[in-house]
Amino acid sequence: MKQITYILLVTLLALTSCNEDITASWLKIDSINLNTNVTTEGENSDAITDAWVFMDNQPLGVWELPCEIPILAEGKHSFVVYAGIKSNGINASRIKYPFYKTADFDLTLVKGETISFTPTVSYKSNKIITGREDFEDTGIILNPNTDLDTSKIQIISISNSPNIVKYGNNCGKITLTQSDTITQVFTHLELDLEKNQVFMELDYYNSNSFAIGLNSVSASTGNSNNDPFIMIPGQDESTIKWKKIYLDLTSYVTIVDNAVSFDFYIVSALDAEKTNSFVYLDNIKIVQFD
Repeated sequence: MKQITYILLVTLLALTSCNEDITASWLKIDSINLNTNVTTEGENSDAITDAWVFMDNQPLGVWELPCEIPILAEGKHSFVVYAGIKSNGINASRIKYPFYKTADFDLTLVKGETISFTPTVSYKSNKIITGREDFEDTGIILNPNTDLDTSKIQIISISNSPNIVKYGNNCGKITLTQSDTITQVFTHLELDLEKNQVFMELDYYNSNSFAIGLNSVSASTGNSNNDPFIMIPGQDESTIKWKKIYLDLTSYVTIVDNAVSFDFYIVSALDAEKTNSFVYLDNIKIVQFD
């Protein structure tokens, strides 16, 4: 995206008269901060990758962060920046995240000079957060379906694993071994997901692959359907790190007929050629509009 915008700028400059002053001002944005109410919205965890930038209601482009934006203007101007994310973790599916407010601010531009600014966004007030699990309480919402299934998520504390826990005091861990090769955990929340924009947010640190799915209950039959939604591959342990993904559940929720309620589940099976592996999870939540 940086290259496309740069080519467009060069084209515009070429079309500009040589007698005109075409010295650009520059706006530098290294990152966009997220500010949350930790009690009601969870930790300041985000994967904001892009800035959708407008000046005086005119688009300046979509810029991958960090970025430096050339602007053929000077003086005081009003800016609006939308936080951009990769929907479902896909590079080609970059969108404005619908649940974040814009960052609105004024800057005074000077030709030939660079102004650095870090926008801050927050959740919109008309959003609803449900299905939230941050592993900070003794009980968790993701559990095996039966008492006979011993596979479960273990709560890991920062005091015991300071190099693992990144947010808050705890995270969840799925452990997979040759004697315990599969873990399946489900919620039993009977969530009411409206047929509009619905996303799940999730942080993960994983050497093993895992899948996330939705369970819908039909109003007409009462039957439940477990439908896998997305598979997240394991990371190389030499470069493993915490990542975040925004899963767009909208299309699935929309096409399910007569659903009374929804739940979600996470399943992980030991990857081929591995003898033991793990999946750490944190900051799980479903976001929709009121």
